[in-house]
Amino acid sequence: MKQWTLVLLLMVFADLSLSQIITSRISAENISTTGFSVKWNNNQVANSFIRYGFTPALELGTLQGGNTQSPSIAISGGFASQVYYAQAVAQVGNIIHQSDTLPFITASNSSGDIRVYFNQPVNIAYANSTDNQATRLTNSIDDTLIAYINRAQHSIDIMVYNLGSAAGISDISGAINQAFLNGRAIRVVYNEDTGNAGIAELHPDIPRLISPESNFPVYGIMHNKIFVFDAFSSNANRSIVWTGSTNLTTQQINTDPNNVIIVQDQSLAKAYTMEFEEMWGSNTLTPNTSISRFGPDKKDNTPHYFNIGGRRVECYFSPSDGVNSRIIQAITEAQFDVTVNTMLITRNDIITSLIQSHNNGKDVKVIVNHPNEGSMQVQYDNLNATLGYRLMNYSALPQSGTLHHKLMFADAFMGTNPYVLTGSHNWSTAAEVRNDENTLVIYDADIVNLYLQEFMGRLGAVASSDYYSDFSSVSVYPNPTENSINISHASNAEISVIQMLDATGALLLEIIPSQQLDTHTLHLSNFASGVYFIKIMSNGVVHMEKIVLR
Repeated sequence: MKQWTLVLLLMVFADLSLSQIITSRISAENISTTGFSVKWNNNQVANSFIRYGFTPALELGTLQGGNTQSPSIAISGGFASQVYYAQAVAQVGNIIHQSDTLPFITASNSSGDIRVYFNQPVNIAYANSTDNQATRLTNSIDDTLIAYINRAQHSIDIMVYNLGSAAGISDISGAINQAFLNGRAIRVVYNEDTGNAGIAELHPDIPRLISPESNFPVYGIMHNKIFVFDAFSSNANRSIVWTGSTNLTTQQINTDPNNVIIVQDQSLAKAYTMEFEEMWGSNTLTPNTSISRFGPDKKDNTPHYFNIGGRRVECYFSPSDGVNSRIIQAITEAQFDVTVNTMLITRNDIITSLIQSHNNGKDVKVIVNHPNEGSMQVQYDNLNATLGYRLMNYSALPQSGTLHHKLMFADAFMGTNPYVLTGSHNWSTAAEVRNDENTLVIYDADIVNLYLQEFMGRLGAVASSDYYSDFSSVSVYPNPTENSINISHASNAEISVIQMLDATGALLLEIIPSQQLDTHTLHLSNFASGVYFIKIMSNGVVHMEKIVLR
């Protein structure tokens, strides 16, 4: 009898194992204004298809993908900024496995313009072109936001952690009030347990909803810093999302290092509106608290994949969308270098991912605000044991304020697909499981380069430290070049390796100097014209330079 029981149990577990055919999250690729392809992975060849529709009822039927292990099934015939819902289905024999039903969105007719601003000095010496120099808004992020508020034609949805009063910054609340008096539809969601003096200054008829943070620890903070302008305008170029790390207070705008990112894209604006209305509980001007959802009550119910001006962009909201896993994915998918510029890291799994990336030969650099920010001392010590001087704490630098970014970027110097991850999501468990947050992942070399310039601006005060070592004076010339390149550096730099790589990171040439010279020359007449990278290593420090060979 016991033997038969064991056999039956094994059969049950075998069936459960076989039923898990779909092994990845369904995602979108080839996004256009008329459609996209839904893709996923199966653990074996399976009859694959999708159910889809304009609503979660999937009323448009099915589309076949055939027998395959890696389906990619096209949805077509739509129009710009159209939300679809899709569910993947895989069948092997009598076993049918269905994915969750998730929303997707087509590309918009918007310009796709993305603007990035910083409030502290940047180092434009690292700009990849004279047309891509990072912009510092000196004590004027507030004025820039007011300009966007004044431009709104139809609607403004606001999700803010802290809206300060006009003392020390320009009158943001006054601009919101004027927009309301001018007939704009304005809705506000804000955090409960912050000063929010600016909320009290809003016109009493502006509808607003407070987050349920008082029910901590079930709910956390409403930590977004978001304005969504004209999401449903008939002019797709009026739809704008304002987000980033900057709270709307005097200290945050004027002193603490922060970033703002402004995206002109109607599809993204609609996704942020969907997130707003999940907390608001309705799509009208009146909130419905009986069905509004904050924190852990929220669902994974907004599109994540976008084509914005030809760029691959992803958007995630916390705590419903698994942002911590996406951060780890962003760290591990880097080809060559990972740079973290964030207030704190209290997650052991993120620390482990950074250490593994370093041990796998990637150039990992990290700056956090303070070794014990958010009680992260243990995590800091673990990371410090591996990274050494590549891990820095901002509080020890001769600069002001609290480092408040929540970002990383990868492959800033080389690689085929550089990207940046930014938003309001601190790298903490609270952000992962309780707080309302937002995160963008943007694949674009020029935008990554802007964040690199800001990072180098934070390090400018320690140019003589071990971090820069003797590479603060390195010079690679002439650039562009035709036949050779010279590498000049401080006489006390001990160069261990000089490498030349192509744009994909393939090693083309390597020199291990037999003697230390102030200048090394590479002869390049045997190489074809194109873009290459010079990688110089000394005592564990890596310096990268992009060169153009004519």
